[in-house]
Amino acid sequence: MRLNPAIYLPLFLVLFSCGNPTPKEEKASTTKSEAVKQAEPTPKESREVEKPDKSAVNLKKQFAGYEFRFGYKKYDPDSFDNPGYLTVLRDGKIIFEDTFEGEGDVSVKSLGNHKLAGKKLVFTLNYGTAACDYTQTSNYYVVDTDHKVHGLKNCYSSCGGDGYACHIFTHIFPEDSLGKPNTIFFAEGFVYNEHDQEDQIDTTQISFSKGSFKMKKLTNHLKQEN
Repeated sequence: MRLNPAIYLPLFLVLFSCGNPTPKEEKASTTKSEAVKQAEPTPKESREVEKPDKSAVNLKKQFAGYEFRFGYKKYDPDSFDNPGYLTVLRDGKIIFEDTFEGEGDVSVKSLGNHKLAGKKLVFTLNYGTAACDYTQTSNYYVVDTDHKVHGLKNCYSSCGGDGYACHIFTHIFPEDSLGKPNTIFFAEGFVYNEHDQEDQIDTTQISFSKGSFKMKKLTNHLKQEN
């Protein structure tokens, strides 16, 4: 069964739109490469967004029998590349560690248990600032039945300051409509809010079997790595 990501576009357009941009005549000649640049962060000097409190660098959360410790090792409000970390514990013992570089608020969210060749917990590490010209990132992880944690995929959302183009993503679990057994689908790409260019949407599937999983890009219009 093939996934038609267009079905999901209205849902994540609502999530990632920065408002209705005012039409401008010059937008009709905007190229795809320019749209990509518009969705990238701009220099910090032009921004006035509140940054995380420096005391909020050592955070903890518990769910599904696991403890998650995460945050930034140190934080510079003028940097996009603050060193961050994620540590997962089970019964007080470290079972997984990961690092990242970013800015803005950081959180861990449970996406629940799903039928992925056995019940497996899926969660995300999220960081970034909820504002136009900023990038928000979600790192996806799965916890296997033997309590081993695996990194799956990094996805991001971002809109240009004028809202012309937005990079969006969504996930589709097996239990969702059009979901495939033992498989997580990801749909991600660029949406042009003035509809003067064709949206660019890619799909990736991660298929699980007992003790392993495989990733396959069904399309790669954006020429991105997994």
